[in-house]
Amino acid sequence: MEVFYALIKKKDWSDIFRHVNKHKDYAKKNPIEWANICNILGEEFVRYASNEKPVLVKDLCQKYLIFVSHNLLTLRDDLHIQVENIGLEATLIEDFNAVPNYLKLCSKSEKVLNYKWKKKVNPETKKPSKTVKSPMIHWLSPLFKSEQELYFYQALRDIYPNLFIYPNVALKNIFDYDQLNSSLTKPEQDFYFKGVVDFVIYEPDGLQHPLYFFELDSKYHDTETAKYNDSLKNAIFDAAGIKLHRVRLDSRTLTPKHEFKQIIKGLLG
Repeated sequence: MEVFYALIKKKDWSDIFRHVNKHKDYAKKNPIEWANICNILGEEFVRYASNEKPVLVKDLCQKYLIFVSHNLLTLRDDLHIQVENIGLEATLIEDFNAVPNYLKLCSKSEKVLNYKWKKKVNPETKKPSKTVKSPMIHWLSPLFKSEQELYFYQALRDIYPNLFIYPNVALKNIFDYDQLNSSLTKPEQDFYFKGVVDFVIYEPDGLQHPLYFFELDSKYHDTETAKYNDSLKNAIFDAAGIKLHRVRLDSRTLTPKHEFKQIIKGLLG
């Protein structure tokens, strides 16, 4: 398919993976051409990943291996080993605690299969007192930071009972940085790695692509710092050409869940 060759040339990995999932029956109908596409894709991916920053390739390597494990893509053994090695090195740097889950995706590289992961222990961390025998429940933080967040989540769940709804999703888990960074200013690039979106709705099937994005605003968004951060987040969504829905409720309402449902329906129709 010409579209794959064009996307491979552009190194548009996110779009490539979307097309692989969309055209997964193509391999059965055209096995020879599909094998050629997969071979070229594997070679180009390894060439790209070998020279990019870990933050850009960690999730891509993981996604590539998931596609291979589900037989949506094929990968020559030598390329398979390189992808596993590159992904492990990137995960060790960017998200050490995620290494055990990454290792479960690997099956070819002896280096990866023989890697022994050990949880890092901070030598400065004091050992808990032996007199503490009960768990510190009061140290735990709730998923929702306010009643408004809880009501908003309930409203979304009522409207979209068959979709997945997640709170506090990191921007870096939503957008492909490699595709987006050239459209962002330096402050926006920095904010990309630490910003979160209050609520994201995902499709329930396949790889669970995000569908809708919501920010729950309140009086706490009226400070200068909050306004600046909101402008950075808006700019990132604008650069991606995706709508970020901002919702603000009248604090005097006695039926917040109902009001949220009306606002959401008005925004999305």
